[in-house]
Amino acid sequence: MHINRAGLFVRIGLLLLAFVLGFAAFRMGAGVSDRAGVGSGDLMADVYYTLGLFVLGGLDLGVPNSGPIVAQKMLWVAYFFAPLIVTSAVVETALKLVRPQTLQLMGLRDHVVIVGMGRTGMLYLEALRLAEPKRKVVVVGREVGEANLVEARERFGAVVLQGDISRRETREALKLHRSVGVALLTDDDLVNLEAAWDIAEEEGDGTVPLLAHVAEVGTRRRAAQLLEQSEHSSIELFNSHEAAAVGLYQEHLEQLRQTPGESVVVLAGFGRFGQTILAHLEDEFSSPREIRRVVIVDRNASLLFKVFRKQVGRDETHYLPTQVIDGDLADPELWEAIERDLTLEDDPVYVLGTDDDWLNIRTGIMLRAAGKVSRQATILVRCFHDSDFIGDMSGRLGLGLVLLPVEKKMRSVLAERHGAWVARSRGLFHRKPR
Repeated sequence: MHINRAGLFVRIGLLLLAFVLGFAAFRMGAGVSDRAGVGSGDLMADVYYTLGLFVLGGLDLGVPNSGPIVAQKMLWVAYFFAPLIVTSAVVETALKLVRPQTLQLMGLRDHVVIVGMGRTGMLYLEALRLAEPKRKVVVVGREVGEANLVEARERFGAVVLQGDISRRETREALKLHRSVGVALLTDDDLVNLEAAWDIAEEEGDGTVPLLAHVAEVGTRRRAAQLLEQSEHSSIELFNSHEAAAVGLYQEHLEQLRQTPGESVVVLAGFGRFGQTILAHLEDEFSSPREIRRVVIVDRNASLLFKVFRKQVGRDETHYLPTQVIDGDLADPELWEAIERDLTLEDDPVYVLGTDDDWLNIRTGIMLRAAGKVSRQATILVRCFHDSDFIGDMSGRLGLGLVLLPVEKKMRSVLAERHGAWVARSRGLFHRKPR
């Protein structure tokens, strides 16, 4: 029920038009049957009677019956036009007060459902709108006043449903069997997977394409193994960190194959992004001898690496040689020690990949500006948004930082996923008649 700026201007224009027609008719001498003296030339009286048209529509004045024919016709138009504008505004307000979601969800068909409006959800919505500006989109969130949900409604024209996707009544309200697909993009992997399984069970496999975001590397691999053994072929798993990691490898790390056994990779930050990078490296390099060493640096590196090894089950013969260092990335002495240890290594690649963009950037600047790493070393800096400022500063100061904007890669991958969904909905999925 949100009125956009263009709609607001149209409504104001129609209101002014109705007023001008009525006022001009009175000034031109139009008279009415039940009120003598109207249109007799009193300016303030004409304004008063014209404003009254928006409330009573001329019922208190009677019908136009004297004066110029043109003025009478103009007054007749104002009689109908003015109360119609007021009535539409009253009806719209009433619909806002009465459950608007119920009306908006009626007749849903060929729509996309997005659950979760965090960074990933917003990126998917942006990619969808670029590909299909007219596609009906329903966004599900627990708090309708949340900033991203408000933006989804007002900027992208999405219908916002306050609800919990884990509840059956919420899923029924979304008319999922008539949707193009459901994107489960909350920050909780378990919520996404449970909802995907519930929808696949309720709607029947192959009816509703499902995209479930799973951020944890180990959870995603186990869920993928489970999907291979189940009948839920409509469920597709998505990991935003993996999308960024694959792009990073293809653009910057595949060159490591050119110097087998000599390359060193330093992973600064071993959260979900760093873990995904290491998992992808061990998938790509079939022999541990192809990379000399991977150095992991994080405040809780030892614990995170131990959990990683437990979660990501693989043959130990595929483990890359790994050195784990616990320490604060902002500590200059830590990097001095690491650089001394790497003096005999050739041109290490630094991947600064914590979840704190500014920490990554500050660390990259500190390493290069303080001369703590060699000029030949490659420094890759993970950031969510592309930054012209950092890129310009890096170039002008000769820092040689390579920015890795995760947002751009994620948007591209999500756009590909949406295209696949549309293709499925046009024939690859056989819908149940309802």
